[in-house]
Amino acid sequence: MYAEYSLPLRREASLTSQIMFLFATTTDRFMQMVSNYLRRSRWGDTLLRKDESVSVVIPFFNRVSLLPRALNSVIGQTHQDLDIILVDDGSSEDCSEVLSSIQDDRVRLVRHEKNQGVSAARNSGIKAAQGHYISFLDSDDEFLPTKIEKQLGQLRSSVSGDVVSYCLSDVVSDADGKVTNFHDFSKEGDLLHYALMGSVEMSNGPGLCVLMNELLMTREQMISVGGFNESYRMHEDWEFLVRLAMRYRFVCMKEFLVRNHKHDLGHIANDFKGVPEVRYRMMEEHRQLFDNDIEARASFYSELAYFQGVCGERGKAVLSLAKCVACRPLNKDPYIKLGMLLTNRIQPPRTDL
Repeated sequence: MYAEYSLPLRREASLTSQIMFLFATTTDRFMQMVSNYLRRSRWGDTLLRKDESVSVVIPFFNRVSLLPRALNSVIGQTHQDLDIILVDDGSSEDCSEVLSSIQDDRVRLVRHEKNQGVSAARNSGIKAAQGHYISFLDSDDEFLPTKIEKQLGQLRSSVSGDVVSYCLSDVVSDADGKVTNFHDFSKEGDLLHYALMGSVEMSNGPGLCVLMNELLMTREQMISVGGFNESYRMHEDWEFLVRLAMRYRFVCMKEFLVRNHKHDLGHIANDFKGVPEVRYRMMEEHRQLFDNDIEARASFYSELAYFQGVCGERGKAVLSLAKCVACRPLNKDPYIKLGMLLTNRIQPPRTDL
């Protein structure tokens, strides 16, 4: 059976909790240094295999009917040293029937008293995690069977040591079971520029360069970047990825090991009304990074103008396009968007792909 416990609504951290958090972070950092040394030694492979426990955090808010697919895809992993954490972010739907069917001691349940958002749910999962490594899975998606095993092998064999792994993923329509899109960004090393871009070109269109479902890293790495910013109710994955890329390099397992699903039960990403405000905030909090990357700055204003146009903020959109042109005057994208804006041809992005 699964184990269950509740977490109270988060409050300002006391001095004692801050000291404990600092101690945990320092300890994890020391252990990472030892791990890196062992990785380079002749005993390393044998010793490091002893700590391959992986915590998988699955946050959910309603959409309980989709939960068994995600959960079973983790339980069925070829790598079995798992700590599986379900985080119920204040669901109004009854999930007791689904949870009562779980006969696996590795599964634990964390409940929020009320809905706090996906960032808070993931952070609660991080706090409860007991594994050396950590991974995330959205409740409507699934891991393919060898996802964790292959990424662990990649991290273990990495000569650079302190890196983060990600894999490729595809998108499947629940309506007909057909693959409708691929997320095949596969660059390695320093990805800060691509993270700042927010949306990069891939074979089947633009998207965030690395998705949360695709990541595998140590818990120490996650703690060192501060987890997820709970004040972001959208674009939290983009903001987190920028901070992660500021600190760590990436390796890519160039295989499709995650399946993302499109369905009619609602996606947070389908709500565009708050996007302009969140993007303004992203710029303010990471302004120096954008100032140092003119291409990312131009892309930021171009995308901001698009969403302002979608939300009916035409005047603000024109101003954002002017800022984009000031960054890269020979880039044709802002001129195309201006024409679409003036002829009322700006359409919301498709979410059925």
